[in-house]
Amino acid sequence: MDFKKNWSSLIHWFLTKPNSVGFLIFLILNLLFSFFIISRYQIIKEKDRLEMKNVLNAVNNNIENSLKNSYTTTLSLALTINDNGIPENFDYYGSQLLKSNTNIDVVQLAPKGIIKYIYPLKGNEKAMGLNLLEVANQKEEALKAIKNKQMYFAGPLNLKQGGVGIIGRLPVYNKNKFWGFSAVIIKLESLLKVSGIDAVDSSKYYFQISKQDPITQKEEFFLPQKGAYIEKYFISPKITDGNWRLYIYSKKQYDYVPYILLFGILSFVLSGLIGFIISVLLKKPAELQARIINQAAQLLNSEIKFKAIFDQAAIGIANIDTLSGNFIEVNKKFCKQLGYTQKEMRDLNFQSITHPDDLENDFAYLKKLREGKIRMYSYEKRYITKWGSVIWIHLTISPLWSKNEKISSHICVVEDITDRKNSEKTIKSSQKRIKSLINTIDGIVWECKADSFAFSFISKKVENILGYSSKEWLESPTFWMDHIYFEDRKWVLDYCEAKTKENTNHDFEYRMVAKDGTLVWLRDIVNVIREKDQATHLRGIMIDITKTKEAEKIIIDSQNKIEDLVNSIDGIVWECDYNTFELTFISTKSEEILGFTPQEWMADVNFWEKHIHPEDQLRSIESFKNLITSDNKQKSYEYRMITKQGKTIWIKELVNVIYENKIPLSIRAIMIDITKTKEAEEELKQSFDLVTEQNKRLLNFSYIVSHNLRSHTSNIEAITTLIDSSESEEETNQLLQLLKTVSGSLNETMHNLNEVVTINTNISLVSEPLNLNQYIANVQNILSEQIKLKTVSIVNNINDDVLIDYNPAYIESILLNLISNAIRYSHPERKPIITITFFIEKDLKVLEISDNGIGIDLKKNGNKIFGMYKTFSDNQDSRGIGLFISKNQIEAMGGSITVESKLNVGSTFKIFMT
Repeated sequence: MDFKKNWSSLIHWFLTKPNSVGFLIFLILNLLFSFFIISRYQIIKEKDRLEMKNVLNAVNNNIENSLKNSYTTTLSLALTINDNGIPENFDYYGSQLLKSNTNIDVVQLAPKGIIKYIYPLKGNEKAMGLNLLEVANQKEEALKAIKNKQMYFAGPLNLKQGGVGIIGRLPVYNKNKFWGFSAVIIKLESLLKVSGIDAVDSSKYYFQISKQDPITQKEEFFLPQKGAYIEKYFISPKITDGNWRLYIYSKKQYDYVPYILLFGILSFVLSGLIGFIISVLLKKPAELQARIINQAAQLLNSEIKFKAIFDQAAIGIANIDTLSGNFIEVNKKFCKQLGYTQKEMRDLNFQSITHPDDLENDFAYLKKLREGKIRMYSYEKRYITKWGSVIWIHLTISPLWSKNEKISSHICVVEDITDRKNSEKTIKSSQKRIKSLINTIDGIVWECKADSFAFSFISKKVENILGYSSKEWLESPTFWMDHIYFEDRKWVLDYCEAKTKENTNHDFEYRMVAKDGTLVWLRDIVNVIREKDQATHLRGIMIDITKTKEAEKIIIDSQNKIEDLVNSIDGIVWECDYNTFELTFISTKSEEILGFTPQEWMADVNFWEKHIHPEDQLRSIESFKNLITSDNKQKSYEYRMITKQGKTIWIKELVNVIYENKIPLSIRAIMIDITKTKEAEEELKQSFDLVTEQNKRLLNFSYIVSHNLRSHTSNIEAITTLIDSSESEEETNQLLQLLKTVSGSLNETMHNLNEVVTINTNISLVSEPLNLNQYIANVQNILSEQIKLKTVSIVNNINDDVLIDYNPAYIESILLNLISNAIRYSHPERKPIITITFFIEKDLKVLEISDNGIGIDLKKNGNKIFGMYKTFSDNQDSRGIGLFISKNQIEAMGGSITVESKLNVGSTFKIFMT
């Protein structure tokens, strides 16, 4: 009873409240239409986002593939570096690598981070010598590559040689030490070309590439379109092994707003119209009739609006006769897609614009539609435009008749998918090219699961290198583990398991057993694929290094033999880089000859310069530079070095410059200890000088002897002749007395000559430190009677602490001769004054003795003043032997004597001592 009562009340309310009921219906319909419109908008928006994502993924995959190809190039380039750290045939391999990978513009090698090898060099000269570890905008990314020990793609960045590009750097290690970078440069225009961005419809999408500036930490954009819109739309993840991003932006993001707005307005109108109609239906018939007329007008207006929506839709729509295929009605978008006018389209049917290869499918679907087997269908096909070009479309067919009604016409919705098809074609082409490239790579490319090492892919090169087919390898989950050489198996599996758990890329060498039973050395370069920071797959390349290992063994054996041979050479063998002068080798003889180990020597770049004798340093460095730049075949020079013990040794260095293609690469040399030879040469020179001087003195002495003795012997001969012929005893006695006088004179001459001989033949004179004033005082005591007799004043200006290294007998004889001569030849008209002074002149010690005596006429007698038996006064005591003996004594001590004198003024003698 309550239900019936409530139902009656509800019916009564509907009948008595038509306006309220109409408004309620209006709200309900508005909600339903709004839900439909929002759902439709979300579907369209999601479809656009999906298309954007597909396009972006295609571009991103192309870039990723290009960068992975670059990895192979940098790796191949790094393999050209020999054990000495020098690239071999860089230009040749550089050109071959660029030919095999046309996406790359430039290849580089940068020892210690400094770019020294570039191919092609032309146009890239400005980059030569650039230190990647010091340039502000590249240092951080270069250090990141070294730290991670894997390839890192830096950029985009402004290149030193001009333009913008991506630089892929692979850190290279030689003998477990960081050697430098193997790098490739992909210019931005080349990257855009290979990515397929140029092929994407520019009327629909913008693309943008950005990176975070390492200095300012701000995002920097490199393509023309820039703005904050990037954050509102789809963003790709960071490019693998790089710190840069790829963005896509739809130019038509607001194209659907008018469409949604129109449908919203229409739904609002329809909701209001239906609510209004219901309210009218519930009123009186007269009012209902009036309302019907008004409703008809509104429906006509709605039809006009639907027509406007049909014509202005963003996709192609056509009404087609189901039986004939003729176009009944087409909208503007459909006409624009095909290039025809609406009038021209009405004269055509779908068969005339469909690609011949797609007609069979069209007829098959249409037949099922006519037979009632299907109500609607959609698929992709091709249309031929008015200009003859082919476009791809996604076709959706919906009927315009209800079930069990007579077939009439259907609606087709046409979406242009040409750009997507082109992208798919590009992707397939890239995949095909990648597959072809993988099979041409001189190594086994593979992929396996991270948890089991079960291989899911392996390239055909496995058959060439190991003899197994891809099928054999993939059929067994443990094939790889089972065929590792048993001595290497445990450590290889432990190593791979540990590295995989660490999610770390790695590179290692091991042996595998080939199908024919031989051992093959492989270098396995492994890349860990991560998902949510967990290793899921491993990808890598196995490179056959068997020949390299054999060559390494031969080279190591040869190097050991050569090193043993070099270390046995009686000299220091060394080698250095021609451009940097950095030592690459030095033999162990360096420790035996100089006291320094090879490690001490090589630790300091300037070691050689620092240990050259200071007096030879500038000359030696200049000689070395001249030798390595000259064409002189005999490249050797001599200099002195300081040993670790502080000893000075003489070195003879033989230098040879090593050329390759007429370009100097390195310098090799041998340093020979010639100290003993130099000492022998010096002793020989001193002996020669001594013999020469002795011979000169002997010759001079022979002249003196022959002259002086001849006069005495002549006198004796004459006297004896007279004695024989004398006639009286008295005459004979007189002649005998004369003979006695001549004999005494001869004896005195012989004594003087004997003293001179003693001076000149004493080659081992003893020198010792002497107090000069003490010997001056001794001479004064000896001559004290003469000094008193002539009242001589001796002025001694020499300090008491003056010491000289001299022979004691010689210095006393010299002082005695010079001071006694000054007294003997004093001026009769004035008091004799003798002044004695000691000073240093031009690093020589000088003893000066001056007097105010009668002086010597040097113009007349200057050339014979120190001659034997040369006198220059009428003094009866003059014998002419004192100055001669003093001069010989001074020269025997390695010194010299000079005289300055004027008649009636005085004389000054200077004795120079070494």
